[in-house]
Amino acid sequence: MGPGEAGRAVALPDDEYLLRLGKVAYSVGSVEWTVLGDLAGLAGRLPEGLTVQRLAGLTTGNIAKALRTALSGITDSTVHAFVEAGADILGDLSSRRAHVLHARPATTPDGKQRLYRYRLLPDGRTEAFWIDDEFLDDFMAAITCGERHLEALRLRPERGSVG
Repeated sequence: MGPGEAGRAVALPDDEYLLRLGKVAYSVGSVEWTVLGDLAGLAGRLPEGLTVQRLAGLTTGNIAKALRTALSGITDSTVHAFVEAGADILGDLSSRRAHVLHARPATTPDGKQRLYRYRLLPDGRTEAFWIDDEFLDDFMAAITCGERHLEALRLRPERGSVG
């Protein structure tokens, strides 16, 4: 039992589930940094204001929006492709992470502690679903796919030959 857990009234999920939640949260941050970290090297080919300093304090969704807005000012096709992919991927991951962060603890029919998400749909209906192993598997697959796509589009400085 960790500090502050003695006498807790709230049941916690198993450690493996908590670990998986932490991994998805951390991994989204890693994808953010892949995009933001590359902006400094692209500074001469990006619209003014599209900088790490300006974007780093924003939410994942707002970073995606800023990248999307900047696309019209990017004329270099390879830079455009990277920034557009960053906007698409971060937008998707932001939505998925919001489901995790805005879900509430509940007990599944088989007695496990898991997060349960209610959300209002655009047509006014309510949707509810579990943040379960399947959701987390899909989330991690989206993160991995996004990482691979960004990696393929990253712009690296050309290496000079060593004579």
